[in-house]
Amino acid sequence: MEAFDKYMKEKGYKILADAKKLNDEDSKNDPEEEPYKSKYAARELYQNVKNDLSVFMNEDADDDDSTTEIRNVRTAISLRLAINFEETEESSTCEELLQKCLKETEKKKMKNETVNLYQTVLNQLAIVCSSRRGPDEAVKTMKYLQEAESIYKAFKQQEGDSPVAWSEWLEEKTWEDDELLRNRAANFENTYTLTLYYAAQVYTQMNERSKAARYCHVTLQRQLNSMKYDPVDWALNAASLSQYYLSENLSLARHCLAAASLIFKEAPNDSDCGNDKDIYLQRKADIERCWIKYGLQLLESSKFYLTEELENLDLESKAQDVFGRGNEEEATDGDKTEDDFDIENISEKHLRFNLELTLYEEKITDKPLLVFNDARKVFLVIQEWIQSAKGYYKMDGHCSDYIQLVQDHSTAYKHLLFFEMDIDRQCKMHKKRIDMLLDIINVINPQHYLLVRRQLIYEVAETYSCMADLKLTKLESDPGSRSAHVVNKINQLTLHSIEQFQSYLDSLKGENPELPEKLGENDVRPALVAKFYIGRLYSKLILPTVEERLANMRKSLNNYKFVVDYCKCNECDKDKVPSEYDICVEMVELLPLKMEKIRSLSGL
Repeated sequence: MEAFDKYMKEKGYKILADAKKLNDEDSKNDPEEEPYKSKYAARELYQNVKNDLSVFMNEDADDDDSTTEIRNVRTAISLRLAINFEETEESSTCEELLQKCLKETEKKKMKNETVNLYQTVLNQLAIVCSSRRGPDEAVKTMKYLQEAESIYKAFKQQEGDSPVAWSEWLEEKTWEDDELLRNRAANFENTYTLTLYYAAQVYTQMNERSKAARYCHVTLQRQLNSMKYDPVDWALNAASLSQYYLSENLSLARHCLAAASLIFKEAPNDSDCGNDKDIYLQRKADIERCWIKYGLQLLESSKFYLTEELENLDLESKAQDVFGRGNEEEATDGDKTEDDFDIENISEKHLRFNLELTLYEEKITDKPLLVFNDARKVFLVIQEWIQSAKGYYKMDGHCSDYIQLVQDHSTAYKHLLFFEMDIDRQCKMHKKRIDMLLDIINVINPQHYLLVRRQLIYEVAETYSCMADLKLTKLESDPGSRSAHVVNKINQLTLHSIEQFQSYLDSLKGENPELPEKLGENDVRPALVAKFYIGRLYSKLILPTVEERLANMRKSLNNYKFVVDYCKCNECDKDKVPSEYDICVEMVELLPLKMEKIRSLSGL
């Protein structure tokens, strides 16, 4: 043991320090033609020390303290080498080394000297496996992470919370004092935080959204508590997490977004950032886009809340189901504790970040919107975020993102309409939607943006149809308001809707004059509904002569018949338009009878 100590003090630690510097610092300045020059040099130094240590090892000796120390130093060097191989894209050699490290540490994994080494090896194995695609690899990765999680919990419950950090085996020993113990405890917790971070990513790959959200949330909480986080990354992760909670708990979604906005303020945003400046502006816009989605969901959930049959339900309980619990039910700051031992069932009070978020949370409510003025306030905030996000996502350079922002703006108007009782003001809002969507349709390349253009055209068609229905409703409620101007306006809106639906259908034809006999999987419902809409719209046109009315009824019949015939030829697609199909079948039977009756009464 004395020979080992002498070697490490006189030579070993110095070589290991040089290797670490080469690998972590000097490698950043390697030339493009030799990107791994310093890492290869570091690898050689690590390997030299590892080889030198072989002379001090007696594989048959009992595992006393001296043997354990030499083993742990060698295993720590092997771990450094494995990371080095992973960084130079030699994953098979990396995994081989990590498996050897795992075997070396398995027997003593619950020992104070070894547990952090074991933890870290498991985390690294998870990184290597997760880089390979496939469900089997995801399951394999999760096994390593679950073992890392289990060993952390077991050690903390049975042994303590400040084991030797694995990197200490590669550095000259220091006296144990309070600061060293604090650093060890922090390192132990940080290693576990990495385990949770990786687990959140793997659960996402496995499409286990609830588990992924919980693990991500606890990771963010632990990063805050340890003060070890990058403000931009943390804020973006918190904002992204909010999108999961949109369908689960709007109160918690807003809380995550408010935390994201607060922490993002810590990020530097001066012009000296270079490329980082662009990243800063993009991430700022991304967080605003998450706020936009929150606002839209708040409007939509409020619509759901108000339209549900609530006569026999407690309104307050229903609101809690849709919107989640409010802050007033949460524990006080003094009650907040880490609850890492049952992450999947962690209570909401432990998911609240210990941050002062009032400034951000007061900007938009998390309660149901009951009247127009409440909805309008939310709409205006959404509109503000949209305009700000457009500052980065411009039409020139970020076309797809810009279009999505315009679509969000249109959706905000659509949700606001629900709260507006005045028909004329509803029509004005619809007109604004149409104008902003047509502005995009008229300038984007039809080939490059075919799918999104179809979406926009379809939305414009639906909006024209809504406007026509509103105008008809107003006319029917006040027959005395009928005039040539009113009738002409209704007909214009109806024809515009037909024109846009037909434009959408034409885009599905390609080079052919007719629609294909078998539509694409994602095109079946929108195409058949478009045909259904066109049939319905032709019947709404207000025309002066019997001949014109009969001509439009024939057009309606042809469109209804298309839906029926298509579903008969493609039985498997009937379930995609169940209600529309039933109506079309009925109309195909009734319209000919109605047309014949009109002819006989008119003497045609």
